[in-house]
Amino acid sequence: MKMDGFQLIQMKNFKIMSYKKILMFIIMIFIIPTKASPKVVVNSDWVFTEMANFRLISGISNIGASNKVPLGLEFELRDGWKIYWRNPGDAGYPPEISFSNSENLSELKWYWPAPKRFVFEDMQNFGYEEKIIFPITAILKKPKEPLVLRAHITALACKDICVPIDRSLNLTIPVGHPVKTDHAASIYSFEKRVPTKTTWPGFNILSVGANKNSILIEVKSKHPLIKPDIFIESESVFRFGKPEISVSNDRLNALFVLSNDIPIDTNLAETPITITVVDGKKSIELRRSISAKLITKPVQSYISFNWLTVLLAALIGGLILNLMPCVLPVLTIKLLQVTRSSGLDRRGVRNGFIYSAYGVMFSFLVIAILTIILKQVGVNVGWGMHFQQPVFLGFICLILLAFAGNLFGWLNFQVPQSLLWLENRSASLINLEEKNSSKVNHFFTGAFATVLATPCSAPFVGTALSFALSQGPIEILSIFLTMGLGLSLPYLLIAIRPEFLKFLPRPGTWMKKLEIFLGIVLIFTTIWILSILYSQLNTNSFIISLTLITSAFVTAGAFHLSSRGYLKSLSALMGVSALFIMAYSEPPSTIRNLNRPLINILTTGEKIIWQDFNPDLIPDIVKDGKGVFVDITADWCLTCQINKRTLLSNELVKESLSDNNVIKMQADWTLPDPTILSYLESYNRFGIPFNVIYGPANLDGIVLPELLSESSVLKAFKDALGPENIFK
Repeated sequence: MKMDGFQLIQMKNFKIMSYKKILMFIIMIFIIPTKASPKVVVNSDWVFTEMANFRLISGISNIGASNKVPLGLEFELRDGWKIYWRNPGDAGYPPEISFSNSENLSELKWYWPAPKRFVFEDMQNFGYEEKIIFPITAILKKPKEPLVLRAHITALACKDICVPIDRSLNLTIPVGHPVKTDHAASIYSFEKRVPTKTTWPGFNILSVGANKNSILIEVKSKHPLIKPDIFIESESVFRFGKPEISVSNDRLNALFVLSNDIPIDTNLAETPITITVVDGKKSIELRRSISAKLITKPVQSYISFNWLTVLLAALIGGLILNLMPCVLPVLTIKLLQVTRSSGLDRRGVRNGFIYSAYGVMFSFLVIAILTIILKQVGVNVGWGMHFQQPVFLGFICLILLAFAGNLFGWLNFQVPQSLLWLENRSASLINLEEKNSSKVNHFFTGAFATVLATPCSAPFVGTALSFALSQGPIEILSIFLTMGLGLSLPYLLIAIRPEFLKFLPRPGTWMKKLEIFLGIVLIFTTIWILSILYSQLNTNSFIISLTLITSAFVTAGAFHLSSRGYLKSLSALMGVSALFIMAYSEPPSTIRNLNRPLINILTTGEKIIWQDFNPDLIPDIVKDGKGVFVDITADWCLTCQINKRTLLSNELVKESLSDNNVIKMQADWTLPDPTILSYLESYNRFGIPFNVIYGPANLDGIVLPELLSESSVLKAFKDALGPENIFK
């Protein structure tokens, strides 16, 4: 049936209005507020100054039977302002706090998180910017009695000028049942930044010596160093300038050379110094004496950190993501698009794959920008954390069902033309619709692949992310875009050589069967997403949300068959209602994992007994001569689940895990957990799967690769426990 120009214009305007509604629907999804649990906060009033705001915070709500109270002195510094570490450097003085007039306070322990280095012309200072919490442990005179804190704070804040701070703070913690406050996680995150005085996972100082008028310190790490720095303190009058830092090719060794302000004829032998080494959020503090033996290893044997190494890891990691199970649903859609492309000309094929690559790169750009923003506001970020948000998962379910319904022929799901900036104005309306809908479909296929790839941590991805998330905006942007280039590389290769598609069969009736098969794959993917939602929502909210999502899918199909307008609106309303319920739902009291019981049962019928994850217990367990297997997992991490099934299919690995001499600790990251995130950050890792094996022969722990194998796990057990202890 032919339509005149007026009818075409009317149809086009109707579609634009419809697409605007869809766009508003998508926007509403991301502005739905998440219901917050009732806050438990105990803190002093803020003190506001032109340089900084500061207050006292408590990690517990009430005084119980314990005589220790976790506190924190929190500073929020204005742009450009900083305060100082215990060793301020060339100028300044550190913050001090006095509790002399407090009640029920016996002792105070103050802890210093690792500092940053600030260089201005020839001056170096060590301190903090933006936000810092100094962890404080208050020792009570008498438990079960109120703690009344009257604190006097002195500090020096500097920018272009330095301004002293001299203020008082008051805080009372009453008697009662102690529960963790909302400040507890923040205090704990900064406690993890306090340099340890024993061991750092896989870290060792190889030598501390002198070479002419310089001090040379060589360190070794079992895990790649990201951006190491060093701070030297000495009781003598010696002042050490900015170190020259060189890192080995494999990033496992670093050499620090400090030579400024040391007279040539100075004998540094046996001089005691305190060494603080910092790498990202990991740090260690050790007391050493300078050796009388000169270090003869040339500095030239080390090279500065190679940016190309990190970018190459990001590129390879992104490429490997194409092979991860998380991307399978998108690959099925792309497979169908490729099959359809067999009948197109060379230009049409090239455009399809180029626009898929555009979708991948655009998505990684958005992820990078969001990561930068979150880091700037002080939020700790990790790879795949959006899968911990029920609203996001609900939105993905709706999208997957829309794609599946389209493949089944139940829905006429098209991408809004109003969102197309690729519009060819010179083309006719019919050609425009055909051409651009194809382009944008390819674009969103690439974007969708990126979204589903983010829960997976593939080889090389962890290395690239570790460096990126410990750096600034430029590094984050560069590495994320390079990773996106790796994920889109297969699309770009086919775009360059589209003649490869000539080996594909021509479109035919068989494609309808393929579409139904791919639709079924997407339905199973939706069920997987729903199983994750089941872990994150309480029972009532899950049942109601599931009912609404299913009803929205059925109603949308009914609208397609009958073309009744009210069904379209009803379908959208049910979908939005489901997302609102997810946003305001209280999480379950315990994480209900559908896969965990299946995973825990061995083929022999024996169960693996997992203990709750507590990283503070690991050193004591290892000192007792036992091993510890740490498993960081989540319902949304498909690679984690595949790893476990691989492990449990191997008799030797099962024997090792079932050994009473091995303690199994499992941490579930299905929902946000600051303890887990801090533990990952201590290893400069920001994604899962993540597995570590500790033992008497390796106190620092052996980090396993993302994809577990029989050889890697057995070797780690052997190296950690020692040959004499394994397989007893």
